[in-house]
Amino acid sequence: MALPLQTPGAPELEPLGLWEEMIADYRSTGMTLGEHPLALMRAGLDPELLRSSDLESVDDGTIVEVGGMVVARQRPETAGGVVFVLLEDECGTVNLIVPPKVYERHRAEVRTSPLIRAKGRLERREGTTNILVSEVAELHAGGRGSNHGDREASGQSAAARNARVGARERTDQLQSVAPAGNNFGRGHRG
Repeated sequence: MALPLQTPGAPELEPLGLWEEMIADYRSTGMTLGEHPLALMRAGLDPELLRSSDLESVDDGTIVEVGGMVVARQRPETAGGVVFVLLEDECGTVNLIVPPKVYERHRAEVRTSPLIRAKGRLERREGTTNILVSEVAELHAGGRGSNHGDREASGQSAAARNARVGARERTDQLQSVAPAGNNFGRGHRG
Protein backbone atom coordinates (compact mmCIF):
# COMPACT_ATOMS: atom_id res chain seq x y z
CA MET A 1 0.00 0.00 0.00
CA ALA A 2 1.35 3.37 -0.98
CA LEU A 3 1.12 6.21 1.46
CA PRO A 4 -0.40 9.40 0.05
CA LEU A 5 2.70 11.58 0.52
CA GLN A 6 3.14 14.74 -1.39
CA THR A 7 6.69 15.13 -2.73
CA PRO A 8 8.30 18.54 -2.56
CA GLY A 9 9.04 20.40 -5.77
CA ALA A 10 12.53 20.76 -7.18
CA PRO A 11 14.61 23.43 -5.46
CA GLU A 12 15.11 26.72 -7.26
CA LEU A 13 18.68 26.95 -8.49
CA GLU A 14 20.39 29.96 -9.94
CA PRO A 15 21.30 29.44 -13.58
CA LEU A 16 24.98 28.93 -14.33
CA GLY A 17 26.95 31.67 -16.03
CA LEU A 18 29.05 31.00 -19.14
CA TRP A 19 32.18 30.37 -17.07
CA GLU A 20 30.45 27.99 -14.67
CA GLU A 21 28.84 26.10 -17.59
CA MET A 22 32.23 25.69 -19.25
CA ILE A 23 33.86 24.45 -16.01
CA ALA A 24 30.96 22.00 -15.44
CA ASP A 25 31.33 20.74 -19.03
CA TYR A 26 35.07 20.12 -18.63
CA ARG A 27 34.56 18.55 -15.21
CA SER A 28 31.90 16.12 -16.46
CA THR A 29 32.94 15.39 -20.06
CA GLY A 30 36.47 16.76 -20.58
CA MET A 31 35.27 19.17 -23.28
CA THR A 32 32.77 21.95 -23.91
CA LEU A 33 30.51 22.80 -26.81
CA GLY A 34 30.00 26.33 -25.49
CA GLU A 35 32.40 29.27 -25.50
CA HIS A 36 36.09 28.43 -25.71
CA PRO A 37 37.83 29.03 -22.36
CA LEU A 38 40.25 31.53 -23.92
CA ALA A 39 37.33 33.59 -25.25
CA LEU A 40 35.99 33.82 -21.69
CA MET A 41 39.45 34.61 -20.27
CA ARG A 42 40.63 37.03 -22.98
CA ALA A 43 39.61 40.24 -21.17
CA GLY A 44 41.80 39.27 -18.19
CA LEU A 45 44.81 38.22 -20.26
CA ASP A 46 47.84 40.31 -21.07
CA PRO A 47 46.97 42.42 -24.15
CA GLU A 48 50.37 41.45 -25.63
CA LEU A 49 49.14 37.87 -26.10
CA LEU A 50 48.18 37.43 -29.73
CA ARG A 51 45.35 35.22 -30.92
CA SER A 52 46.18 32.50 -33.43
CA SER A 53 44.24 34.49 -36.04
CA ASP A 54 46.44 37.57 -35.37
CA LEU A 55 49.53 35.67 -36.54
CA GLU A 56 48.41 35.90 -40.17
CA SER A 57 49.25 39.62 -40.21
CA VAL A 58 52.59 39.32 -38.37
CA ASP A 59 55.83 39.41 -40.36
CA ASP A 60 58.11 36.38 -40.49
CA GLY A 61 60.85 36.68 -37.85
CA THR A 62 58.83 38.86 -35.46
CA ILE A 63 58.95 38.07 -31.74
CA VAL A 64 55.42 37.23 -30.59
CA GLU A 65 53.62 35.95 -27.49
CA VAL A 66 50.68 33.55 -27.60
CA GLY A 67 48.69 31.67 -25.01
CA GLY A 68 46.23 28.83 -24.97
CA MET A 69 45.29 25.30 -24.04
CA VAL A 70 47.74 22.52 -24.84
CA VAL A 71 46.13 20.08 -27.27
CA ALA A 72 49.17 17.89 -27.95
CA ARG A 73 52.84 17.53 -27.06
CA GLN A 74 55.27 15.53 -29.15
CA ARG A 75 58.92 14.74 -28.52
CA PRO A 76 59.99 12.37 -31.29
CA GLU A 77 63.16 10.30 -30.85
CA THR A 78 64.42 11.65 -34.18
CA ALA A 79 64.01 15.36 -33.28
CA GLY A 80 67.14 15.73 -31.14
CA GLY A 81 65.26 16.74 -27.99
CA VAL A 82 62.94 19.27 -29.69
CA VAL A 83 59.38 19.28 -28.34
CA PHE A 84 56.46 20.19 -30.57
CA VAL A 85 53.38 21.62 -28.86
CA LEU A 86 50.01 22.30 -30.44
CA LEU A 87 48.32 25.19 -28.65
CA GLU A 88 44.63 26.08 -29.05
CA ASP A 89 42.91 29.40 -28.43
CA GLU A 90 39.45 30.71 -29.26
CA CYS A 91 40.39 31.31 -32.92
CA GLY A 92 42.41 28.23 -33.86
CA THR A 93 45.72 26.50 -33.21
CA VAL A 94 49.38 27.48 -33.06
CA ASN A 95 52.40 25.23 -33.61
CA LEU A 96 55.15 25.72 -31.03
CA ILE A 97 58.69 24.42 -31.48
CA VAL A 98 60.47 24.17 -28.13
CA PRO A 99 64.26 23.72 -28.50
CA PRO A 100 66.08 21.44 -26.02
CA LYS A 101 67.62 24.32 -23.98
CA VAL A 102 64.23 26.01 -23.56
CA TYR A 103 62.64 22.65 -22.69
CA GLU A 104 65.22 22.08 -19.95
CA ARG A 105 64.58 25.55 -18.44
CA HIS A 106 60.79 25.19 -18.57
CA ARG A 107 60.39 21.42 -18.36
CA ALA A 108 57.49 21.39 -15.87
CA GLU A 109 55.38 23.87 -17.83
CA VAL A 110 56.05 22.21 -21.19
CA ARG A 111 55.35 18.72 -19.89
CA THR A 112 52.37 19.23 -17.60
CA SER A 113 50.64 22.62 -17.82
CA PRO A 114 47.26 22.50 -19.56
CA LEU A 115 47.40 26.29 -20.16
CA ILE A 116 50.60 27.97 -21.28
CA ARG A 117 51.89 31.19 -22.74
CA ALA A 118 54.89 31.14 -25.06
CA LYS A 119 57.17 33.80 -26.43
CA GLY A 120 59.29 33.26 -29.51
CA ARG A 121 60.11 34.05 -33.11
CA LEU A 122 57.37 33.57 -35.72
CA GLU A 123 58.53 31.40 -38.63
CA ARG A 124 56.75 30.73 -41.91
CA ARG A 125 58.06 27.77 -43.91
CA GLU A 126 56.36 26.00 -46.80
CA GLY A 127 52.90 27.30 -45.91
CA THR A 128 53.19 26.45 -42.20
CA THR A 129 53.40 28.99 -39.38
CA ASN A 130 55.38 28.01 -36.27
CA ILE A 131 56.73 29.81 -33.25
CA LEU A 132 60.30 28.96 -32.28
CA VAL A 133 59.89 29.31 -28.51
CA SER A 134 62.36 31.12 -26.25
CA GLU A 135 60.21 31.34 -23.07
CA VAL A 136 57.31 29.32 -21.63
CA ALA A 137 55.16 29.97 -18.55
CA GLU A 138 51.83 28.82 -17.17
CA LEU A 139 49.03 30.97 -18.53
CA HIS A 140 47.22 32.99 -15.87
CA ALA A 141 44.58 35.61 -16.34
CA GLY A 142 45.61 38.91 -14.84
CA GLY A 143 49.37 38.42 -15.09
CA ARG A 144 52.27 37.35 -17.27
CA GLY A 145 53.28 34.20 -15.45
CA SER A 146 52.74 32.47 -12.18
CA ASN A 147 54.33 35.30 -10.12
CA HIS A 148 54.44 38.38 -12.34
CA GLY A 149 50.93 39.57 -11.44
CA ASP A 150 51.81 39.80 -7.73
CA ARG A 151 54.43 42.45 -8.44
CA GLU A 152 52.05 44.38 -10.71
CA ALA A 153 49.17 44.31 -8.22
CA SER A 154 50.99 46.29 -5.51
CA GLY A 155 50.23 49.67 -7.12
CA GLN A 156 46.59 48.96 -7.98
CA SER A 157 43.34 49.80 -6.26
CA ALA A 158 41.62 47.21 -4.07
CA ALA A 159 38.92 46.70 -6.75
CA ALA A 160 41.56 46.01 -9.42
CA ARG A 161 43.38 43.57 -7.11
CA ASN A 162 40.09 41.80 -6.32
CA ALA A 163 39.31 41.50 -10.04
CA ARG A 164 42.79 40.04 -10.58
CA VAL A 165 42.26 37.52 -7.76
CA GLY A 166 38.93 36.52 -9.32
CA ALA A 167 40.68 36.02 -12.67
CA ARG A 168 43.37 33.90 -10.99
CA GLU A 169 40.74 31.79 -9.24
CA ARG A 170 39.06 31.22 -12.59
CA THR A 171 42.37 30.27 -14.17
CA ASP A 172 43.04 27.84 -11.32
CA GLN A 173 39.56 26.33 -11.82
CA LEU A 174 40.24 25.83 -15.52
CA GLN A 175 43.72 24.40 -14.88
CA SER A 176 42.16 21.83 -12.53
CA VAL A 177 39.60 20.56 -15.07
CA ALA A 178 41.24 21.15 -18.47
CA PRO A 179 42.53 18.11 -20.32
CA ALA A 180 46.30 17.78 -20.03
CA GLY A 181 46.80 17.42 -23.78
CA ASN A 182 47.95 14.32 -25.59
CA ASN A 183 51.58 13.26 -25.27
CA PHE A 184 53.25 11.58 -28.22
CA GLY A 185 56.78 10.29 -28.53
CA ARG A 186 59.11 10.09 -25.57
CA GLY A 187 57.96 13.42 -24.05
CA HIS A 188 55.85 11.70 -21.42
CA ARG A 189 58.89 9.79 -20.13
CA GLY A 190 61.65 12.34 -20.23
